[in-house]
Amino acid sequence: MEKYVEFIKNNIIKISNILLNHNAELWAFVYPAFVRKEYYIFDKKSVNFSNLFDSDKISIYIHVPFCVKKCSFCIYYVDNDRSDESMDRYANSLLKEIDYYILKTPNKPYISSLLIWWWTPTLLTPIHINKIISKIKSHFKTDNKSQFTVESTPSQITDDMVKNMLESWVNRISIWVQSFNYDILQDQNRYQKNIIVYNAFKILRKYNFPSINIDLIYGLNKNENIDNFLNDNLVHILKLKPDSIDLYSNQDISNNTNVVDYNVINDINYIIDYVNNKLWKRVITSILNVWIKNINVLDWNFPYNKSKFNYDIRFLLNTISIWIWAVWNFFDKDWKFYYYKFNANNLEEYNKLIELWDFSYKFNHFDYYKVLKMFFIRNIRLWINKNSLMNIFNNNWYIEHIRTILKRIYPYIESNDTNIYLKSNYEDFLPFKFNNSVVNYFIFSFFYLYDDNDRDDFYEKINYYLNDN
Repeated sequence: MEKYVEFIKNNIIKISNILLNHNAELWAFVYPAFVRKEYYIFDKKSVNFSNLFDSDKISIYIHVPFCVKKCSFCIYYVDNDRSDESMDRYANSLLKEIDYYILKTPNKPYISSLLIWWWTPTLLTPIHINKIISKIKSHFKTDNKSQFTVESTPSQITDDMVKNMLESWVNRISIWVQSFNYDILQDQNRYQKNIIVYNAFKILRKYNFPSINIDLIYGLNKNENIDNFLNDNLVHILKLKPDSIDLYSNQDISNNTNVVDYNVINDINYIIDYVNNKLWKRVITSILNVWIKNINVLDWNFPYNKSKFNYDIRFLLNTISIWIWAVWNFFDKDWKFYYYKFNANNLEEYNKLIELWDFSYKFNHFDYYKVLKMFFIRNIRLWINKNSLMNIFNNNWYIEHIRTILKRIYPYIESNDTNIYLKSNYEDFLPFKFNNSVVNYFIFSFFYLYDDNDRDDFYEKINYYLNDN
């Protein structure tokens, strides 16, 4: 391990930008590195698809790549062709891909959650959405506990839209609010006044919509601090009373040249703790206490997310993703291998593949030990819930490796009855550190959560890109 100290220390900025260019996730938390652009193409005969699809419970994620306007913080693919012809073609391609999965799942697994999400699914017509959900319901098992979520911008929520969603069995809507500070939104190319959000809630409440979620993002403005964030958003949360809140952290990587540190990791932890444990006791009246018990303020890794889909996909349970740029996670039937699928890069390529009925999957194929390390790297920066850990990795071959990882990082972690988390001063124990929490978390992951094989593999790959540049 010593041979890597100087190498990482001297090349950290170049390394961070190479990782950032090769991963769509926040680069410091990706394991293995280069997940998105380096994958294996498996021959259909070499992959036991019955293992992939022989599950009694799955989630389905359907992505819609159209948006009213692309926000400045967004780094993902958005298709600008929102013509009726383009929408029809994409919806038909989705239906054909669903047909494929229907053929591959004769056991008709139970759908825990269906998410029609990102960017603005409600740009599809109600007929499109109804056809998609009807086809899924006609084959897969569902019941009144199945969660059907559609995401929407506030401006898309109208009386007709809500009635159509209810007629299509949608029981949860997630509203992209992001911030109640109009100046911050304008800076992100988002022109959404609060009155539009309030009007959306008024319409949803009028029809007794079963569950309303809002998305908020912390760190949209690099000068934003915890007090600013709470002052901007808390009063509106209390007035609107959403059933759940998804709180995301933002790291600005738009100019792609420097590692940007907003200290969002520690701040998100603080906000969640502040809201869940302190703030309610101070400002919520007894009238609202009943409602408060049903609220969750969370990052992706919060273990009790009201969104079943977010829980399933973030904790690596079986999820089929249907769309362009699709990524989905699947354990095989014996829970010994993990498949990470990557689909087409753009709308034209996706439609062409569907027309050709081409499902020559592109997979990353990870053994169970890599999956376990991936879980730790993605989650321990906030916390790992002990029950979640044991529920997911409950096979005998995991237990030994969990002990190995915990033993390796024991000096840097703390725990209580429910969670395992990093010590607040863990950075002081690193072989070297920078004035950047994101960089320091990568250093921690590399030296204490990677093993020797991981570091050797990383060194080989990163040198390839360093020498290429």
